[in-house]
Amino acid sequence: MSEPKCFGKYVLLSQMEAKIITRTPLRVGKGREMSVVESDLPIMKNSENVPIIPGSSLKGFFRANSERIIANITNRGNAEQLIRKIFGSSEKKESGSAIFFYDLKAKESNYKLENRKHIKIDPETGGVDNLFEVECVMDGALFEGLLATTRNLSPAFIGIVQPVIELASLGISRLGGFKSRGYGAVDITINKLTLIIPGKSREKLREGIEIHPTIGTMKPTYIKTKNGNGVSLREIDEINFKATVEEAPSYLGTKITVEDSKETNKLLSSLAIQFQKYLTAEKQ
Repeated sequence: MSEPKCFGKYVLLSQMEAKIITRTPLRVGKGREMSVVESDLPIMKNSENVPIIPGSSLKGFFRANSERIIANITNRGNAEQLIRKIFGSSEKKESGSAIFFYDLKAKESNYKLENRKHIKIDPETGGVDNLFEVECVMDGALFEGLLATTRNLSPAFIGIVQPVIELASLGISRLGGFKSRGYGAVDITINKLTLIIPGKSREKLREGIEIHPTIGTMKPTYIKTKNGNGVSLREIDEINFKATVEEAPSYLGTKITVEDSKETNKLLSSLAIQFQKYLTAEKQ
């Protein structure tokens, strides 16, 4: 992969922490189980035997739904190209993923497991072809933790997660398997969004800086902090929001953190509007 072209140096990193609450049973399976003690189709669990939503499932969920959303504004070819830029591609000459997803673990005492029986209908006879049992996490379960990180992905492109979250709230985008049986409806909330600018001090941000993310609109991003906890960000239009700004010695730079879920929702919605403007301009 030609990673040095896009990721030769880091100019902007981000982290998104989230909580996912199931509204219907959720089933992310690990395949058929031969044990007589477990259900026919158990769910994914970690080494502590706690249910998880794997990062691979989350990436597939966000990737597929992002492509459908983008395809409404631009043509299918452009949509596929943009998706490869954000989520990576297996093609040798293309860059690696600009976004990484992580396993989300169910919060202890906030989930209930059940084994539910289902039948498979024989399409020729209309009779019962098979009776099987599946394990699932019931509605009301809470999964939370680090959802995703990005590298050199422009702020406007980070906004693509918001429309997918909105589709999930409508019950249109669903997680896991057995969707046609009513499984997988979830509510997703980003409760913490952190932007990390390596190599730039807090003092520099007060003066205002220009950075050039290598994946995105290809427009420079201007960031300036104001008195108190105000931050101004401009890539296409100017966006103002409240955040905590502090030195980040681990990254030899500064980090900007938005922790209130209402503020993160407002910021991501503003970034999604910027992303839409970018797509509309590209189409013209």
